[in-house]
Amino acid sequence: VAMDEKEIKNSTIGHFYRQVNTCISELTVKGIKLFNDNTSHLQLRWPWSNNATGELYIIESLQDVLEGLKNIIEQGEGASPIEPEFEKDELAHFYKFQQIVCTKALVKINDTHYDFVGHPIELDARGIYPMRNNPSKNGITKGTQAYYEARAFHQIYRNLLRKLQQVFDGEPEKVFDTVSIMESLLVHAKRVMRTKLDVNNPKSETVGPVFDYEWEE
Repeated sequence: VAMDEKEIKNSTIGHFYRQVNTCISELTVKGIKLFNDNTSHLQLRWPWSNNATGELYIIESLQDVLEGLKNIIEQGEGASPIEPEFEKDELAHFYKFQQIVCTKALVKINDTHYDFVGHPIELDARGIYPMRNNPSKNGITKGTQAYYEARAFHQIYRNLLRKLQQVFDGEPEKVFDTVSIMESLLVHAKRVMRTKLDVNNPKSETVGPVFDYEWEE
């Protein structure tokens, strides 16, 4: 994969978190206090087994941050253009999607080179919902099915954000509540992806998920 230096630096989520790593390290060197001395009330416990989702880190020092970010990068498939596989024989999502654009599978040429020269990747457009760009409450007619579905998704999304804030503010046991909310959000996300803005127009875009925090009437 041929990329210039700028593209490589800004091409993956992994690079973003490495930048976060660098910023926190620099702030620590400057003597800026970043860590809470009392973290006992902020500790979380997974509602799943550690083997399934990794382990939690109590962040009390710079080293804890570095270990945590390393774990995030690995779990988030922080691959690079030089090594696009985040696991053996498994491409990171960024490169899986790039195969669709290039219409060819990405294959390893040698230890330092990958290229989109593999078997054809066919795209079935019938499986793609025509979601509008940057979904918001604007453009949705009140009282329609599109409005109902978009508002329902938005309310559940806000509820999730508030519950997560409670978790991080010292009520870690509420992480269990967030799991059921996330599952409900997935159901409603599928609905807004299917629901047309204009039911009378067969070519209408779909409403899409509204992630704005506020929804003022």
